[in-house]
Amino acid sequence: MLKTLKIVLSVFAAIILLIVIAAAALPLLFSPNDFKPQIASAVKDKTGRDLTIGGDIELSIFPWIGVTAEKLSLSNAEGFQEIPFAEIENAQIRAKLLPLFSKKFEVDRVVLKGLMLNLEKNDAGVNNWDDLKRTKPEAHTAATSTEWEDADTADTDKDAEEFKTVAGLAVAGVSLENARLNWHDRQNDKRFSIKELNLTSGDLAFGKPIDFKLRFILDQPEQERTSHYQLSSAVSLNENFDHFHVTRFDLSSEIRGKDIPGGSLSAKMAALAELNLNAQTLELTKLDAESGQLHATATLTGTNIVDAPVFEGPVSIARFNPSAWLKHAGIDPPVMRDAQALTSFGADFRLQLSSEAADIQSISIQLDDSAIKGNVRVDNFDDPAISFNLNVDSLNADRYLAPEDESDKTAQPIAGPAAAAAAGASMIPVETLRDLNINGLLSIGRLTISNLLLHGVDLKLAAKDGKVNTEQGVKALYQGSYEGAMNLDVTGVLPQWRLNEKFSGIQIEPLLNDYAGSAKIAGTLTASTKLQASGNDSKALKSSLNGQVDFFFKDSIIRGFNLQQMIDDAKSLLKGTPVLRDNPKDQTAFSEIKGSARIVNGVISNNDLIATASKIEATGKGTADLKSERVDYQVNAKLVRSKAAESTLDKIKELPIVINITGNFKDPQYKLDIASMLKDQQLEKLERKKDKLLDKLDKKVGPGVSDILKKFF
Repeated sequence: MLKTLKIVLSVFAAIILLIVIAAAALPLLFSPNDFKPQIASAVKDKTGRDLTIGGDIELSIFPWIGVTAEKLSLSNAEGFQEIPFAEIENAQIRAKLLPLFSKKFEVDRVVLKGLMLNLEKNDAGVNNWDDLKRTKPEAHTAATSTEWEDADTADTDKDAEEFKTVAGLAVAGVSLENARLNWHDRQNDKRFSIKELNLTSGDLAFGKPIDFKLRFILDQPEQERTSHYQLSSAVSLNENFDHFHVTRFDLSSEIRGKDIPGGSLSAKMAALAELNLNAQTLELTKLDAESGQLHATATLTGTNIVDAPVFEGPVSIARFNPSAWLKHAGIDPPVMRDAQALTSFGADFRLQLSSEAADIQSISIQLDDSAIKGNVRVDNFDDPAISFNLNVDSLNADRYLAPEDESDKTAQPIAGPAAAAAAGASMIPVETLRDLNINGLLSIGRLTISNLLLHGVDLKLAAKDGKVNTEQGVKALYQGSYEGAMNLDVTGVLPQWRLNEKFSGIQIEPLLNDYAGSAKIAGTLTASTKLQASGNDSKALKSSLNGQVDFFFKDSIIRGFNLQQMIDDAKSLLKGTPVLRDNPKDQTAFSEIKGSARIVNGVISNNDLIATASKIEATGKGTADLKSERVDYQVNAKLVRSKAAESTLDKIKELPIVINITGNFKDPQYKLDIASMLKDQQLEKLERKKDKLLDKLDKKVGPGVSDILKKFF
């Protein structure tokens, strides 16, 4: 037995000695550089590309069998630039010799230094690596299909054998040092470069976490933007390369460029992941993204990720200060009336995202003091179609408006929500309006805008093919209600607007107090408007405004305007007696004020005003110019002596009092028209003289003569 063991050991020692002698002698017996032409020829046969080895090839045998090559270059595909497709400054790969006899591959660290890839797509959309892909013949007959199926089966068996072989592979790691990738898309005229790419890994083994560290710079010269990325990760994979488990993923980035607010923007992201290529699933858990104060977390499940990926799961954005975040990012936040506006934002929602659409459900947003709930969907990212259904509990829109300009306090007429929607839309570029494809509903429980308080606001919006339509309603508007619609057509050269609004039972005094700080009129207003205009700015809209307005005030009071006193003053002036001084608390109460107005090119004309009080009846007519904001109006008022009279003519026992209203919308002036009143007085005197003369003719000539003469006067 001992003798046999000695023989075995002697044989084994002899084999080892032969290997050592061969390893030492082999590099002396031949040079691997002598085989450069054969290597280049083999590459040419397999790829159709030219391989150039500009440096030396070094060979080692024991204890590592390995190759080191320098200055390798692979030519580009035919029809592309005359530059190398790939270049490598230095490549090193070594494997232990003895384990190879047991079909075990123990590879030392694989090192590639100075790798450069020049990737390109031509004008026809062909890539310069497409020729390197394995392809079957484009067509074959049914008679040969079995042969190809047999070949496929053989390939599958071969792949299985290769996987078994790779399963025995152990690699000490991979190092990619100072690599560069250049991309040029000639079809879309886009280019970028990935440079200073460095990758290191730990031991490569199946079923065990493999540590990776990656660092590179993304250079986008057209955008004058440079992005720095660093990744640290741990990944385990199976022997079939179809199941990956990421136990650590930490990515940090910094984007620099002239178009980046503040010059740079930093962000971090971490996650755990499980990828199954066979099932086409990807599980992302503990997804955590952070940029300054902005912090978002999510858990996403991806399905069909190879053919048509779809990701779904909850997303949460922690409360943060948007204004402070914008400042940190180098963006000046908008200046608003309330310094505390836009200082608190948080959101939770469920996201479903594909390459074509995004569906955001169960939205819960907290913006300052407002709570927003609902859903939003975007279909077809290339030509977005947006739908939404959102509900806001309370919103003070005034907080987010620009500060009021104290130097410009020109009066602005109160506009209904339809007109306000038109004004807002007029600020949007026409091209943007033409491209809008949006359909949705917005509900606001309590809305404050222009100091006005609205309850139960509903807005329905539909926009497509250059036509924008809105329907809006307010359930409670100062003890009344409102409904209206706006139609905008931007398919032509000039935008065309149509506005319809109806106000019912609105208390006008508290509305004016909130809107303007004071009210010169009180009462219940019911009104309707039908308007149309063209243009895309306030001036053009006012100049082209046409339409009809009908209004009715019930139990109204006009302050600073005492019609009874003005009538008394007029009588005093006509008699030559002193006039009473103005009383700042003067007012006139009317049981009804009604009328209509016609608008032509921004000029409002009213000729049928009727105002009725207990002892006064008044009519009015005149104009108001929206462009100049000037008013020119005349009121004719008469005292009513007896309500029991049979006709209005019998009620009026005094001359009409004429009042001219002039000035601007903000501060109208009321003045008695004495000249008109005197003219009317003289006419009445002439009428009385004419009647006396006709009576005398009847007495002298005979009855009936006056009746004949009245036909000619």
